Amino acid sequence: MSDDLARVTHSGDDALVLTLADAPSPAATERVVSAWRALVEADPPWLVQAQPSYTQLQVVVAADADVDAVSAALLALPRAGGLAAARTITLDVDYDGPDLEDVARHAGLDVAGVIARHADRPYRCAFTGFLPGFAYLLGLDEQLHTPRLAKPRAEVPAGSVGIGGGQTGVYPLPSPGGWRLIGRTRTAVTPDLIRAGDVVIFRRAP
Repeated sequence: MSDDLARVTHSGDDALVLTLADAPSPAATERVVSAWRALVEADPPWLVQAQPSYTQLQVVVAADADVDAVSAALLALPRAGGLAAARTITLDVDYDGPDLEDVARHAGLDVAGVIARHADRPYRCAFTGFLPGFAYLLGLDEQLHTPRLAKPRAEVPAGSVGIGGGQTGVYPLPSPGGWRLIGRTRTAVTPDLIRAGDVVIFRRAP
């Protein structure tokens, strides 16, 4: 999607959605995160909440906001440079999850091959959601793309590292979940640790 095709649509009575890309990609993350950070830093009086996703920025506005003016302001947000100040967060992981061998079989690899392809590479946080601080990370090796469990677990322990489709991530809190669990981080993952735009590296624990 080129800049001139960016659009704002309504979502319910008090929210607008700024769409900046047609599909998830590094370029889409750059655009969305840049717009989100610029909006949060500007903190206009009509802003109640802003939540980025893969291709969109959802903005909850005050009930008395001028929707036309807000739409124009959203379309004028910068769409580059938001990743320049990105942080890099390294998480130490014990690769011993209950689904590790299943992921290996699906990928046609041995366990060591899964670990080698998952660890020590940069992942970009496109957005957080599902749980407070649950980061959706892009950059997973295509060979490791694995379907979610047919039946989600009733509870996934906090710190579990998983793969869901073409994404990877870490559960910051105990929760039901259907991602394939390949390990558990020794690093305390609080709900505010990872933000959109951050780079995350999983490092095999010594």
